[in-house]
Amino acid sequence: AAAATAMGDTRALALGQQGAEDEASHLDGILSLDDFQDAARRVLPTDVYEYLASGTDDEQTLQENRAAFKRVFLRPRFQRDTRHINLGVELLGLKSALPVLPGCAGVHCLVHPEGEVATARVAARHGVVMALSQHATRTMEDVAAAAPGAGRWYQTYILKDRAVTLRLVERARRCGYSALILTVDSAVFGNREADYRNGFKGLPAHLSLANYGDERRGWDDREKGGWDQNTEQLFDRNLSWADVTWLAEASRLPVIVKGILCAEDAIDALGAGAAGVIVSNHGGRQLDGCLSSIEAL
Repeated sequence: AAAATAMGDTRALALGQQGAEDEASHLDGILSLDDFQDAARRVLPTDVYEYLASGTDDEQTLQENRAAFKRVFLRPRFQRDTRHINLGVELLGLKSALPVLPGCAGVHCLVHPEGEVATARVAARHGVVMALSQHATRTMEDVAAAAPGAGRWYQTYILKDRAVTLRLVERARRCGYSALILTVDSAVFGNREADYRNGFKGLPAHLSLANYGDERRGWDDREKGGWDQNTEQLFDRNLSWADVTWLAEASRLPVIVKGILCAEDAIDALGAGAAGVIVSNHGGRQLDGCLSSIEAL
C-alpha cells in the first residue's frame, strides 16, 4: 500500500496501490536480505532510500559492518540429533521463537502506511520480541494495541527534561513494554551527508514523531537541514553511568544499554544496574571510523 504525500514537492513516498500489488508479485523472487535492499532501492524515492540505507561521513563504519562478517567463519559440528531443533531463547523473561528481533529503528511510516503497527503484527505472528523506537511514527499505545499479547521493549533517550523522560517511560510501562533500551551513542546525531545532499529536510506533513505528542512544543523536526537533527535539543548530553541507575530505579523496568562498543563500557553499564547491553555502532550511522559491531562483540 502507499502513502502519497508532500515532501518538498508533491510526490509518492511509497508505492501506489497498483504498484504495491505489482511489486508484491515479485516477492517470491526475493531470496536474501540483499534482495530486499535491491527491491527497496527500486521502490522508494532516492532521498528516502538513502536516508534508510546510508551511514555517516565517509561511511567507513557502514561498509566495515558488512565486510567484517566476511572475516567471521563457522566451526560446524556434525553427527548431532536434529529431530528436535529449537531456536527459541528467553530474553529478560520473554520467550522469543528466534534469537533475532526487529530493532528499534524509527519512522516506519516513511515506507508503509501502518508503520510500526504493521511491524508489531508481523513480530507477533512469528513469536519474536519487538523493540519500539521513541522516534516511531505510531504511538506506543497504538503498537501495543496492534499486538496485545506480544513481547515488546521500548527504546528511549534521557532528555534534558527528566519529567518528560519519565512520562514517556511510564506510558510504556503502563501499556506492557517490559524493558527499556537506553540508547547511549546518540547525544549528538551523526553527520549524514546523504540527507543534506538530497535535501531530506523533514518528515512529510502528515507524519510526526508520534510518541512525543504535546512534548514537541519548543522544537520543530522540519526546521533544519536534516529532519532529526533538531531533536537533539531535547537530549541531555551530559550523562554518566549514574543516569543508568536513575532510569532503572525511576522506571522500575529492566534497562538494556544500547550502543556499547568496548568491554569497559559493558562492565560499567552492568555495574550501574543495567540488565544487559546491546553491542552496536548504530548501523554505521553515528561515529564514523568505529570498528564493526560483530568485531566489538
